[in-house]
Amino acid sequence: MTKRQGYEQDTSDDSLMLSNILRAVRRWWWLLLLATAVAGGVAIRSAAHTPRNYRTETTILVGRIAQQANPDANAFTLLDRLTSFYANVATREPVLDAAAKSVSPPTTAAAIAPRVQARAITGTQFIEVTYLDPDPRRAADIANAIASALIKQSPTPDGSQTAEQAKFTQGQLLDLQTKITDSQTQIKKLEDDIAQSSSAAEIADARSKEKELQAEVDGWRTNYTNLLIQAQPSALNFLSIVEPAAIPSSPVSASRTLVIGMGGILGLGLAFGGVLLIEYLDDTLRRPQDVKQQTHLPLLATMTRKRRQRWESAPFSALRNILLDTTPAVPLRLLVTAPRRHNGVTYTAVGLAEAFTRAGRRVVLVDGNFVAPTVHASFDVPMRPGFADVIADAASAGRALTTSPRGIKNLIVLPTGDTSGSDDALGRPGLSAALDAIVAEACPDVLIVDGGALTDATRTSRLLAHYLSHTVLVVTGQTRGRTLRSIATTLTTSGTEVVGVVFNQSVRSRRTSNPSKGRARRLPKAVMARMLNYFGFGLSKKNPKATGYAYPPGSLASMAPPPGSTDILVED
Repeated sequence: MTKRQGYEQDTSDDSLMLSNILRAVRRWWWLLLLATAVAGGVAIRSAAHTPRNYRTETTILVGRIAQQANPDANAFTLLDRLTSFYANVATREPVLDAAAKSVSPPTTAAAIAPRVQARAITGTQFIEVTYLDPDPRRAADIANAIASALIKQSPTPDGSQTAEQAKFTQGQLLDLQTKITDSQTQIKKLEDDIAQSSSAAEIADARSKEKELQAEVDGWRTNYTNLLIQAQPSALNFLSIVEPAAIPSSPVSASRTLVIGMGGILGLGLAFGGVLLIEYLDDTLRRPQDVKQQTHLPLLATMTRKRRQRWESAPFSALRNILLDTTPAVPLRLLVTAPRRHNGVTYTAVGLAEAFTRAGRRVVLVDGNFVAPTVHASFDVPMRPGFADVIADAASAGRALTTSPRGIKNLIVLPTGDTSGSDDALGRPGLSAALDAIVAEACPDVLIVDGGALTDATRTSRLLAHYLSHTVLVVTGQTRGRTLRSIATTLTTSGTEVVGVVFNQSVRSRRTSNPSKGRARRLPKAVMARMLNYFGFGLSKKNPKATGYAYPPGSLASMAPPPGSTDILVED
């Protein structure tokens, strides 16, 4: 594959994916709109009942190193650790409990804990304590109370005690300073007396007093130094409030418009995701192009929607040409069947038979639908004798065939015949002999068998597939992809070749007088039914109204058909 071909393929895949998304949006627009409205309504109600909160913060400084003229570089490392430590302590129960009891009215630590945040500002020695509350004044009071409780947990001295201690220390320092000064004066006087004295006893007595005074002075100096050191506060393990919490003027809660908008967007996103999930899980063949994408079976033709009883011959001509090109065998033994009833099998078989006759081919159309036979009604021919009689007695093939019904040349029709007991006859070897007898008697170019639905109780189509070389499956927009793949595998195993699929768009479900209202009422139930069916839980469905009649399973035609039933045209 060349780069251009690869690029074209990627472009087509992207276009296909986009078209699928747009198609899903068109199908589920009501769900997207409903989910958006519901989510918006819930957001409106939630925003109306959500209290508006006020936030305030107080700033605490750790240490006094900034007040020193020559701070130590190692002190900053210790301060960083102390800042992180106190930021963690600020949200602990002892601090919160003390703060909760100090405010008016008092509260508990558990009540304020979810609204408190404390963080250490990186690169500084600041701790920011934040509190959120519906009452702005109470928010400021509690934030300041937390800061005060944190300071009390540290070695920082109390303010009043510090003042009293400073006053006492200052008095002691003055007293020591006076004593030291007086003693030094006395020592100097003793030194002068020693220098002027000539008596040895006086000199010895003066020197003894000088030593005693000097010892007292040394002790007073030591006490003075210690008191002077204690009078200076710690430069590291010290907390102080730099910015007290102020009463906030405006709430910090999210805007109601933003909440409603986000709610609507969230609902739309969830609904869109649900729609994509449903579309991914749902493999219903809604469009003709879905057949090849999901089943990898050839799409032979698409039967367009009919207007009343208008007959469209072009799709059948196209289907005939494809069959002539892909199945050159003569005679062509073709089975027309569908995964379920009311897919238009008879409509397809009759139209295809007439298309072959227009091409000059001799065609035998056999009605193999023993549950709801309708071919005889389409051509106004007697129902008996027919295919069931030929199965029971192959020699009756000549009198059961109806030549040129309604003046159509090259067309031979074989109705179902007497179906009573045909469920037993199908199990006999007479089915193969009957098909051979029909071919030998009519010498057709094409043998088309209307097999009905594969889900019929008699399983006629599955038995016919053993003896017919080719099979055409008729599907509608309600056929599941996995069902069609399973059927194709089963039929291929039985010995027939699945030529392809005919997508029948002419089959329409019953509508109400107002189609849009009827569709709106059915869509929610259809969504639930598809989801339950995917997981193996089926919902009971009402059978579509049949325009003909169907025999009860197991008895077939054991009882006579309703009067006038042969005059009704039935599209399976």
